[in-house]
Amino acid sequence: MKKPQKTYLTRIPAGSAAAVHLAVVVACIGLFLLVVRLFPVPPAVDPLEHWRIAGDLSLYSKGGVMITVYSVLQGLEPHIAAALVNTASFAVIGILLLLPADVRKKTLQTQYLFTAVTLLLGLWLSGFAPLVATELPHLAFGLLAIRIMIHILLNGPSWLAVVGAAAAGAASVSIRLQTMLPVLFILTAVSGYVVLKRIRLTRSVVACIAVLILSVTGGRLIDAVYRMGSQVPERLAAHEMQVALNGVTPGQCGLNTRAGTAYLAEPLETGKGVPQAYVELFSQQTPKDLAANYACKLDYWLSLRGSSWIMVSRHLNPLYSEDFEEVRNTNSSPMIRAALHLEAVTGTILYLIMIVLAVLLFKEKRSSLGRLLLLGSLLLFSGYTMQHMIIEINTRYIVPPMVFSLYLLLYGYALRDRSVKKIAEGSEKSVNK
Repeated sequence: MKKPQKTYLTRIPAGSAAAVHLAVVVACIGLFLLVVRLFPVPPAVDPLEHWRIAGDLSLYSKGGVMITVYSVLQGLEPHIAAALVNTASFAVIGILLLLPADVRKKTLQTQYLFTAVTLLLGLWLSGFAPLVATELPHLAFGLLAIRIMIHILLNGPSWLAVVGAAAAGAASVSIRLQTMLPVLFILTAVSGYVVLKRIRLTRSVVACIAVLILSVTGGRLIDAVYRMGSQVPERLAAHEMQVALNGVTPGQCGLNTRAGTAYLAEPLETGKGVPQAYVELFSQQTPKDLAANYACKLDYWLSLRGSSWIMVSRHLNPLYSEDFEEVRNTNSSPMIRAALHLEAVTGTILYLIMIVLAVLLFKEKRSSLGRLLLLGSLLLFSGYTMQHMIIEINTRYIVPPMVFSLYLLLYGYALRDRSVKKIAEGSEKSVNK
């Protein structure tokens, strides 16, 4: 009996589909560089804080491993340093959207779907190109960890794969600590299901769970090391308090606004902890106010009112606002207004692709690897959504859950002919249906 061939997700495919995909990646990088050339914006708000911390690590409050990267680039102009980081990150993302050769040969049209998504992502994320932001590096490290975990599920674990995935995951988590809660949500859901169903876990599944745990603990440890050298503990406390209280500040829709900062003074002066201050502010509101706040945040979360280009607009305009309509109507640049509309259109198309893929994978057999990745995508997106219903929300916070979830759905669709039956029963190899 012929043994099933392993699917190595590290193999680079050859042929016209791969060439077209790489050409699209190069074109998107060219678009990023064009954006940097047209909008060499000075850093402001969060990017300005990242740049200042990179210049003086004693000011550390957030950013993880990317602070070290930007500190190495301090001799450059901020927008040039940002261009190097963001184009390299998108190049990694584009390569990770290149299907392995043996999968591509069976589903050639799927590679073109991956390529189309790459183009849409390039358009959607292009506004980040000149910004000293952390979103694209966070995505690059996170997607690398996810791809290695899919490799582990298909081919069994190895020390190199587990360590590589955990390192990439830890780097991603350290850049954005808010990723910890969605990952912990996935771990809790999986653990509960395993206990209730009394499922016997195999080495591949245990290895993936270990990667998630190591990613969370490693990312938190990296951040803790940076915090040990921080000389501004009050900045750390204020940042954590702000992120939490913005989520429940009345009338602010969870946004970080100047009006919302008034609620920070009393807790910081009295030395209250974040949980106590949050509960007190929460209890001061009526059920009607809370319902209105959550409805507004959910609408804001799902309506794609802008992510990267709204930040470019804020850098060029003294207006400090997260409201898409306000920024669009007050910005005098036709190019910015057009970019905001293009961002909304491409984001909506990506949303529709996610929905279609989710429906198609839901129709697959329960033993399909596609169904497993669909579950992972739903848990991840739900975890992010519930988190931001509690804490601060922002126009760009939708980027990580959308990209991570879309990546899982894309690979679920590409590998929908694989079965997880033997993985569940104890074999380390997946087989065709």
